Amino acid sequence: MLDRPSNGSHVAVGYPSEMRAEETVSLRQIHRFVRRYARTIAAAILIALVAGGLYLFFATPVFSAMAEILIDPSESQTVLQGPNHLEGPIDNARVESQIELLKSERISLRVIQELNLLDDPAFGPIGSLNPIALVRSLMRFGSEPQGDEEYRRLRGAVNIFNDGLTVRRKGTSYVIQVYYQSADPELAARIANTTVATYIREQIEAKSATARSGSNWLQERVVELRGQLNGAARAVEEFKARNNIVDAGNRGLLSEQQLSELSSQLILARARTAEARARVARIDEILRAGSPDVAVTESLGNQIITTLRQRYVETAAAEAELTARYGSTHPAAESRRAEMANQRKAIMEELNRIGEAYRSDFEVARTRETTLSSELGKLVGAAAQSKEGQVMLGELDTAALAYRRMYESFLQKFHETVQKESFPVSDSRIITDATRPLVPSQPRTILVLALALLLGSGAGVGTAMVQQTFDRSIRSPSQVRRAFDLDCLGIVPRVARPTHFGRTRSEASIEAVLEAPGSAFSNGLHEIKTSLDMVRALRNIRRVGILSAEPGAGKTILASNLAILYGLSGRRALVIDADLHGAGLSRAAPADLGLLEVLEGAVPVKAAICQPARMPYALLAASGEGCTSEARFHLGSERMRATLDTLQELFDLTLIDLPAFSAAVDARAVSIHLDAVILVVECGVTSVENVQLMLNAIAGSNVAVLGVVLNKADARIADES
Repeated sequence: MLDRPSNGSHVAVGYPSEMRAEETVSLRQIHRFVRRYARTIAAAILIALVAGGLYLFFATPVFSAMAEILIDPSESQTVLQGPNHLEGPIDNARVESQIELLKSERISLRVIQELNLLDDPAFGPIGSLNPIALVRSLMRFGSEPQGDEEYRRLRGAVNIFNDGLTVRRKGTSYVIQVYYQSADPELAARIANTTVATYIREQIEAKSATARSGSNWLQERVVELRGQLNGAARAVEEFKARNNIVDAGNRGLLSEQQLSELSSQLILARARTAEARARVARIDEILRAGSPDVAVTESLGNQIITTLRQRYVETAAAEAELTARYGSTHPAAESRRAEMANQRKAIMEELNRIGEAYRSDFEVARTRETTLSSELGKLVGAAAQSKEGQVMLGELDTAALAYRRMYESFLQKFHETVQKESFPVSDSRIITDATRPLVPSQPRTILVLALALLLGSGAGVGTAMVQQTFDRSIRSPSQVRRAFDLDCLGIVPRVARPTHFGRTRSEASIEAVLEAPGSAFSNGLHEIKTSLDMVRALRNIRRVGILSAEPGAGKTILASNLAILYGLSGRRALVIDADLHGAGLSRAAPADLGLLEVLEGAVPVKAAICQPARMPYALLAASGEGCTSEARFHLGSERMRATLDTLQELFDLTLIDLPAFSAAVDARAVSIHLDAVILVVECGVTSVENVQLMLNAIAGSNVAVLGVVLNKADARIADES
């Protein structure tokens, strides 16, 4: 604090610099904030808790019954989908659609009519302050239903029903929870169960109506397809009759079957003709030879020829034996040779007969081959001519087959739809029935009190922040350092002392350090004296002004008690009451002569100094009797300087109680004759702007500002520092 320039310059910044200096808020600052505005926050919390308690006391208990339904993941099959049709999972849009269906007015009206809620005295608006119901009521405000009395009652019942009904999805599952709130627990359970049951019936009825509509449409379509199928089949038969097309069943057309059979027969006939020709050629060769070979005759495979040939061989063997024994002329040999001739003749005759048979077979085979070739040629020509007719017949058959398949498919769908109409199945089912609730769901005591505590705390903190934002007063040493770049010489707590009427005052006396030497007030004064001694040890400071921004800051009491401490320590201390407007010390210790008389030259300064009773310091009062008011303009004169120089030789320390800066300009006038000043700030009262104006005003007076004394501070501020 001694390093400040002698011209009294200072940092010309205000309280917002605190936020720029520290961008982060520490726990210590939060603790200070809470302690400073503890009463405001506690009052807001108390008000909120009282309001919550009143709400809990007057609110009507509301019971909530809950029923659950499950939406089956397999979607309902449409009329044109088969029984084996596979469906994907249910999407969120479908679940949300079912929720909206549960909240629809159609369901509400059916439940109201089924339970006869219009005539049920327990059915009415929710008693508790339900936020959702309150918002809905505000949205309907000014739009009351128009019409007759019955219609208005019905619309009012629908609004009450919708206010008490809550439908929501359970997480991401296919389960939908249906809640209903009512002052009657039995009614809440009945309405919840009736709502989900009505929803299931609504689905079943909707499916039945859809199936009925689909069956009617399918029936009409089946009749239409039956007529189209009959027409297509009739066109096929008429075309076959016109074009001589005969169907052979699974083997195709008759003409195609005949053409295939004739081709097979012609191949066989040609093979037989070739075989017969070969036999005729072979028998002719044998007949031309005249003596058939044994191998050839055996190859013919004729039993007669084989027998005759065997006899011929035996006769030839006998003839050869007889000729060898008796000679060729022997009658027996000749008889055997005649017999051999007859046998050869018989063989030749048999061969001729066989040849004739072979020739006959050859002619028959050749005739058959010629006939088959002719018939096959005719069939091929007829087939070529009917090719275009077969193409047209294929088209007619395809159309008839298509009509048949469509007819069969729609006929099957028709039977399935009729079954669905007679026994429809819902996609949803009830998994939890609503039961009578035993405990009211509203109001929730813990939740209401917790919410009241939270809102009260928020309101209290918000109010405190608003107060702090608009509070420009000085409250802490750190604020002094950040706002003015000045040291806080000490913190003097507020003193409460009793009065004659049993009340307390927050104003210490001018001799408080003598009355209570161990009090917090005395400790604060000792701290200020220590700070001032440290300054005086480094620099020759004999004349110190005590200055405040506004009256009532307690500078006079601080000056008196500080002088007492110096007097008790053996120092020669003088207090000059220069506060000509307040003159607090002069009233406490009246004197005939004072500062104004000295400045007018009426008396020497030594004659004006007095010794107050019980005070260990000397006092130069403000003014005595008979002094002119113009003398106050001499505070900044050379006579004032000469007076202070004279007093400096007589006393070790002179404390000048200057007038408040906002009450007069005397402080600025006399400050040019001082070595230093101490600024007294009333905690929570003196504003930053007033202190800043005071510092700016004395900046050119060549006086050092030793620091700031935070006076009348709360005890917790002193503890925090």
